Amino acid sequence: MPKRLRKPKGLESNIWWLVLFLGTALGSCSLTQAYKSIAGVVRGYTFLGVLLGLLATALFFSTFFFSLRKRSLQESKVFGRGSMMAWMSAHVWLGLLALLVAWAHAGNGVFSFNSSTGKTLFGVMAFVVVSGIVWRLAYVRVPPQAAKEVGNYNKSATEDRSAELLTEIEKHSAGRSTGFRDLKVALLEGREVNEPELEALRHALPTEELGVFDEVASLIRERRKELAKLAKQSKFTDRLQLWRATHVPLGLILVVLIPLHVCGACDMPAKVLPVGALPNATLGGLHSADDCAQCHKEIVKQWRHSMHAHAMTSPVMVVQNNQVAALILKDAPSPDPKKICVNCHGPVGSNLNSQVELPFSGFPLGDSDYVNEGVTCSACHQWNGTPVTGGGGLAQWANGLKPGSTFFGPRDDAVGNAFHSSEKIPLFDNPDQLCRNCHVVAYDTTGDGRIVKGQDLVLQQLFDEWTDYQAAGNPDTCVSCHMPFSGSNRAASNAWPLFEVDGFQPKRAVRDHSFVGVDYPINISPNDDPHRDKRLALLASAGTIAVTSARNLGSSVSFNVTISNTGTGHNLPSGFAFVRQMFLEVRIVDSSGQLIGGSGV
Repeated sequence: MPKRLRKPKGLESNIWWLVLFLGTALGSCSLTQAYKSIAGVVRGYTFLGVLLGLLATALFFSTFFFSLRKRSLQESKVFGRGSMMAWMSAHVWLGLLALLVAWAHAGNGVFSFNSSTGKTLFGVMAFVVVSGIVWRLAYVRVPPQAAKEVGNYNKSATEDRSAELLTEIEKHSAGRSTGFRDLKVALLEGREVNEPELEALRHALPTEELGVFDEVASLIRERRKELAKLAKQSKFTDRLQLWRATHVPLGLILVVLIPLHVCGACDMPAKVLPVGALPNATLGGLHSADDCAQCHKEIVKQWRHSMHAHAMTSPVMVVQNNQVAALILKDAPSPDPKKICVNCHGPVGSNLNSQVELPFSGFPLGDSDYVNEGVTCSACHQWNGTPVTGGGGLAQWANGLKPGSTFFGPRDDAVGNAFHSSEKIPLFDNPDQLCRNCHVVAYDTTGDGRIVKGQDLVLQQLFDEWTDYQAAGNPDTCVSCHMPFSGSNRAASNAWPLFEVDGFQPKRAVRDHSFVGVDYPINISPNDDPHRDKRLALLASAGTIAVTSARNLGSSVSFNVTISNTGTGHNLPSGFAFVRQMFLEVRIVDSSGQLIGGSGV
């Protein structure tokens, strides 16, 4: 390996850049920890995260000055200063610094499994930096090897020399005998001729051509060496240019990915376009339960067996909705009241399209499962509107949907995570208000601004019944009965500490998302229903049954039954008018417990 003519100095030395790199790493760690102790969360969407993102972008684009300095800024009074060695070191180390600061900007979440524009950007940036370093190392190691084996790797000079030699060979061969020219062609084509055979062929030539042939043979041997050298030079140049073919195009791709990431991270498509313009969850900003399950596995598991999850796929709902759409609302204006059923049963999916009949079909950029999810996570946790009694069935409800990557909830100290930002909103101080949007189904058909039974459409008044219950001084709420605390202490039960969430989650009370009520899914056996025990416990606490005045009339039995609503926060039974029913099962047994008769058994 050739010796350096002088020692690197100043910014030519990697030592100074290594000190700067380590100092930046230490400073980034200290700054993020200090910010986290104050703000609680350090992610790309926080103030510090945005600053780090801007710094990473500035460092990345500063690496382009090396190429400009090498090509067009050589005479610049500012950028023309310094040696190319210093500019090359800056090019490599500034790229490494950009990658380090980008990591600090994104956090360890860049190494989690869910996809995002940020992770794509970071992955490409990492490959650009690594390929650049490997390319730089190739320029250190390959030239000495080339000098040792081929002298240089100037293919152009070798090709010129090969052409010159061929010209000389042809000049010397001009006007010679046929045997001379045939032997020349055989040697040029690379046919293997051993020394005895060559000597025999040589003596077959005319005497006056022997000296010329020896000179031509020497030129051919020299040309063969040049051609062999050319093959080796190609090997060395390929090794030098291999990483360039990766590094430069990916660097240019990165220039395009950065603004795309900024648009995605700022939820620009979801914020600029109206709800439903982009049914795809990633672009449209309304996320599926599958997305949430990556971290909230236990909560989503509870939800999947709830009536909220089956609200769009229940056979009763599908048949009833399609029948109403075809017979009653066929000529009704859309969306109000034509979509009054699907707007509540699938508040997210319904607002992503104009369909009314179930099941909803998929979209070119969407997924039929996604739009048929029923009352899904986004219906509550991406909604920040003003609750209106019965408003969920009407188009105005969609005004409260906030597509993007911010999820709403009850905590102001939510753990930072790789998937979304969290925001506490007043609505979750009184989450029962979310229920009022859909658990009153009433529509002003007369247009007089009032809901009058017998004149307007009144199918359910569950929330109104609960407000009467509370007005009477009763303390229970919708969530205290239907979303009690579950006993779990981690909301993101499946999230990787330090990667998908910041650090380790503190123990907290988490509400059950089974939404247990009287109904149960019919796609599984009642005995296999994971919420069966919760449902039976809820029903057992709902009311009491008292049997009085029992009389044996010989061939029959007479008795009075009193059913008291002692545990619900609304009427018993309640719900939709056409299914507001209770069935009494009566069993008459003798003293030994044997069934004698009954009703409804």
